[in-house]
Amino acid sequence: RLTLPEMSRADILPALTLECRKHVNFPIEEAEIRYEEVGRAERTGGRDLLLLVSVAHRRRLAEVRETLESAGLIPKLLTIRPVALRSLLQTVGATASDEVVAYLDIGGLNTHIMVLRGEDVRFSREFGVGGATLTEALRSVVVPGQGTIELSLEEAEALKRAHGIPTGAEESGTAGRIPLSAVSVMLRPTLERLGRE
Repeated sequence: RLTLPEMSRADILPALTLECRKHVNFPIEEAEIRYEEVGRAERTGGRDLLLLVSVAHRRRLAEVRETLESAGLIPKLLTIRPVALRSLLQTVGATASDEVVAYLDIGGLNTHIMVLRGEDVRFSREFGVGGATLTEALRSVVVPGQGTIELSLEEAEALKRAHGIPTGAEESGTAGRIPLSAVSVMLRPTLERLGRE
């Protein structure tokens, strides 16, 4: 989200190029910059443009296009995850209120967090905690009175898929010789990391 003084459409992209230099760790000349005007705000002495801006490295976009084409697909449009998720939520009518809501997209290796206020993307971030992190946390389950139970990657994944994140009354159950309360304890550090983000 960026704010610029009100200007002509022809001047927005050059102004964004200067502003986005501060937000990327590669030469801005190698970037694709796209924006969406999400509003205008009055200020003393004029008006501001409120913009939702995405910046991507051209090489990364080319890699995505090549991957899609190698799978036999013809990409017509590429978009960033927050805009895609916002569009999906708009389609199902989940963005109508002014309520602030966080959405998590937990992938295999990464989790994407997006915070919306109504239809306005307020925050978006990706970080390196995913389903594989949860599975890895279950490879060695410490069970009080029994010691540590070592699980193979496949067993840990099956445990995670079968029982998820046990909470409340679910924690009184078992998965074979493993109490679900121990599963909850083993997942807690990863979940706390997710909560801090």
